[in-house]
Amino acid sequence: MNHQKTSPVFTHGIRPLLAAAAAAFVLAGCPNPSKPDNPSNPTKTTPGLTPRAREILQDVRSRPLKSLIVEADPAARAVIDSSSSSPKKANILLYITGGPVYDPAPLTLDAIGLQIAAHANYARVIVKQEQMIRRADKTLPTDRTITDKEAEEINLYSAAIIYAVGERFQRMGYKVSIYSHSFGSFVVPEMLRRYGDEPFERILIAAGRLDMPEAIVQSFFDGKAAGFNLDADKIASQVSLENRTKREDVDLQIKNDTTSGGFCGAASKKANPMAAEICTGDTVDENKKTQYINADWSLNRLQADLGRNRYTALLKDKLSKVIYYFGGQDISVGSLTVREVNTLAGKSTGSGSVTSLTPDSSRPVTRNGVTRTVHTINDASGRVAVRYSLEDGHNLPILFEDTQKDILDSFTP
Repeated sequence: MNHQKTSPVFTHGIRPLLAAAAAAFVLAGCPNPSKPDNPSNPTKTTPGLTPRAREILQDVRSRPLKSLIVEADPAARAVIDSSSSSPKKANILLYITGGPVYDPAPLTLDAIGLQIAAHANYARVIVKQEQMIRRADKTLPTDRTITDKEAEEINLYSAAIIYAVGERFQRMGYKVSIYSHSFGSFVVPEMLRRYGDEPFERILIAAGRLDMPEAIVQSFFDGKAAGFNLDADKIASQVSLENRTKREDVDLQIKNDTTSGGFCGAASKKANPMAAEICTGDTVDENKKTQYINADWSLNRLQADLGRNRYTALLKDKLSKVIYYFGGQDISVGSLTVREVNTLAGKSTGSGSVTSLTPDSSRPVTRNGVTRTVHTINDASGRVAVRYSLEDGHNLPILFEDTQKDILDSFTP
C-alpha cells in the first residue's frame, strides 16, 4: 500500500485498489468522522445458524453461480458456464481473497493456489465477496460510511456465498476445498461458524486470527489505523494504534506533500493513486476526498465486524477439516496467542508466548539460501492441524516450501 497510511490489519497487498473503488461512491454528505456511531456489541458470541443467517443462505442459493465468481481456471469455468458437470472432472479449489476490496477486476489466478492445483489436480476459482457485488450493482450506501449492522449483514452474505458455491460444486459431483488469505481468513471462520463445513474436503486458513484484540477492532470501527509491532521476542503481539482518523491522515498527507507541482500536480498524480482519485485539475476536490475516505472507512467497518467475533469460542467443534497457518512476525493481523493455538489443537487454553509451545515436529526449509523452521502442531484425531513459521505469516510462499509436502499432500483426494 502506497497511497494512504492505513492499518495493515487484514490486508493482502492490493489495498491500492481502494483508489479505484472510491469512484463508486458519489456522496451527498458525510458523517462527522470525529463522532462515529459505536459498535453495539464489542464482542460477538452469537450461535451460528440464526434465522437471518438461514434466510441469507437461501437468498444466495437462488443466485446464478457465475454471479458469485470472479475468475476460474478453464476446467472450472466450463462447469460454471454450463451449470453441469464436465466430462473431465477436476477437484475445485475455492480461493477466498484478502482485502477487503470492492473491485474484483485486478484479482487474477496467476500464482493463487498454484502449488495445490498442480499437486492434487485442482481447478481454481476466485469467489466474490458481498461488498464487491453491492458496489457493482450500486446497492451500497452512497452518502455515508456503512453502519455496524450493515457491515454484519454484508459479511453474513460473504460467508453464505462461500458455502453456497462449495455446495453447488459438490452437488455436481466435485470435491471442493478452500484456500483463504488475510481478510478471507476471517470470512471463512464466519462461514464455518454459521453454516459448517459439510461441502468441503479441506480448508486452508492462512494468516488470520481467532480473537482479534478489542482495541484493534474499536480503532478500525472508529476509522483509525491500527496494527502490530514486534515484541522483545520478535513476535507481532504489541498492539499499535493510530490517533488520527482517516480524514485527518489524508489531510496531513496533502499538507506534507513535497512532490514537484504539489499534491495535485502531474508528478504526484502519477505516483500516488489517492492524488489521482481526489484531485480535480490542480486542486483537491472536497467531495471526492470525502467519498474516498468513506469508501476506505466502510471497508474498515467490515474488518471490525468480523474482528469482534471470539472464534476460540465459536469454532470449537467446527475445525476437523481445517489446516491453520500463521506466522510469528505478522504485523498485519498479529501472531496467534497460546490460547488461540491451543483452541485450534484441542488443548486446554493457556497464556504465554507462542515460542513456548512444543510442536509435534519441526523441520528446516531452505529457499534462496535462507533456512527457516516450519513447525507442525497436531493433537487429537479430528482436530485442526496447525502450521506456523516464526517469520512473517503473510508471506504465503513459506507454506509451500516444505520438502515433505505435508500441506500439499493433505489436499490429495
